[in-house]
Amino acid sequence: SFQTMRLKNFLHSRSFLTFQPGFAADPVFAPGQETGFLHTHKNHEELYFFLRGKGEFQVDGRVFPVGEGSVVRVAPDGRRSVRNNGTEPLVMLCVQYRGNTFTAEDATDGNLLNEPVKW
Repeated sequence: SFQTMRLKNFLHSRSFLTFQPGFAADPVFAPGQETGFLHTHKNHEELYFFLRGKGEFQVDGRVFPVGEGSVVRVAPDGRRSVRNNGTEPLVMLCVQYRGNTFTAEDATDGNLLNEPVKW
């Protein structure tokens, strides 16, 4: 019910990110802070992008390390939680979308155009 991967040189600054209080969970976990609960979703998958810091993520009882460049995909029924067990803030961005909407055909959806890029 989940996938994890590392992205090299992902994001070195979060200055472009803005968050509205009350709109989403605080994306910054102080050292020792955790969500404090497990949760699932009825229909939505989530992608967690870890921008800075180190911590642990848990899905269905499996605990694994996360840090800058980690990306975790969790299916709707995956029981999930995150914590900062490091010494610096753990910064993440969570993107939620309707589950089971992507198919194998989606991987071939893009078209490369035979024209120059003009800047």
